[in-house]
Amino acid sequence: MGKKMLFAIIAAMVVTGSVFAQKVSVAVNAVPLVKGFMVTNDVISAFGIGLNGEIKIASNYSLGVRLDLFTGKQSGSLGTASETYFGITANGRWYPLSETLEKFFMEAAFGFNTDKIKNAPNAQFTGIVFGLKAGWKHMFENSKIFAEPGIGYVLSKSGAMSIPTPLGWQIAFNIGMVF
Repeated sequence: MGKKMLFAIIAAMVVTGSVFAQKVSVAVNAVPLVKGFMVTNDVISAFGIGLNGEIKIASNYSLGVRLDLFTGKQSGSLGTASETYFGITANGRWYPLSETLEKFFMEAAFGFNTDKIKNAPNAQFTGIVFGLKAGWKHMFENSKIFAEPGIGYVLSKSGAMSIPTPLGWQIAFNIGMVF
């Protein structure tokens, strides 16, 4: 199901980009791929991936979708716990230095996320997520490939009466291609 949804999102962005003759970019965030190994020595297994899609809608602006998935097992004082995180956000970007979706950008994101941890019901959450991010998209010369480091601050809110929980500063390093 997840693979079909991901393929549908990417296909829709590519088709939409072709119809409107705009630039479309697709990227993989390299940080979640290694994040599980940096968390703690007690990690048994971990896998994470972040996928981004972006389409130019005006000279300095783009809209995008981000899909995050992290799953892992960890051992601790309460035994082995498994965690699954899923998040999807809609992103709006402004590129003040370029009309070609490169160089410095600022991003606002709004979406949904859920984190399920077996054996720890009080540590679970499901709700909305929002954040701000700044970064730099570097296009390699004579290529459609880019590298994109960035840093953002993210908040998550679950429940009607809860105060947004800071998920804090998060780094990203996207590697992708422009179509």
